[in-house]
Amino acid sequence: MAWRAGAAVILPSPTFEAGAALKSLAYFECTHMSCGPSMVSALVAHPSISKDGYEHLQSMALGSDLISRDLVELCREKFRAQKVFAGWGMSESIGCIVLGAGKDVMWHEGTPTVGYVTPGNAVRVCKPGTRTPVKKGETGELHIGGNTTIGGYTNGSRGAVNDVFYLSDGINWLATGDLALMDDSEAIFIKGRIKDMIIRGGENISPAAMESCINAIGGVKVCHDSGVSCAPVAFADTNYSPK
Repeated sequence: MAWRAGAAVILPSPTFEAGAALKSLAYFECTHMSCGPSMVSALVAHPSISKDGYEHLQSMALGSDLISRDLVELCREKFRAQKVFAGWGMSESIGCIVLGAGKDVMWHEGTPTVGYVTPGNAVRVCKPGTRTPVKKGETGELHIGGNTTIGGYTNGSRGAVNDVFYLSDGINWLATGDLALMDDSEAIFIKGRIKDMIIRGGENISPAAMESCINAIGGVKVCHDSGVSCAPVAFADTNYSPK
């Protein structure tokens, strides 16, 4: 998308390296940067990070994982980007959902919007495991279709891997496996992955929602799903003394 807009794309190193990325941001006076939460953490922790040199940075697009409000504020503080927002995409569909330029990030229970469906594409949120749309404001599985979404895999594999593709209302749909919510303005919020959902007593419990609540507690530095106990694990600041 950057190339199509006539921009120069900077690749600081063959694979991500925080020092090279920070040096390139300042040297090339980069105006836009895309990165994931773990990359932001590496950039902020790197000894070469400076208070100056990033004044040309107009926007930071965060993706590849759930984005917290604290992470957005950290980017604004450390890099002073004019705009920090969450993005969403997948190899099977790029550009289906985009937060338009000039639009402010909205939040829903600690989750930022990833944007709105773009022209020529279609989005709906369905009851997990079905193709039945849920009401606006309810969480379900994100289904996408349209000009930027592929109609199936071409590696010869059939059956299970292609069950996520289907034709409905003249549109080739893809069930993404992502949990999402669409509000009344049709903004899309990504809430996690269906396979990560915990079911207890018939109730669906989202680890992402639990992590968001725990991360909001003062003194908590890192919170993540352990994958073993099926519950988030928090690491608190040892200097923190709760009142």
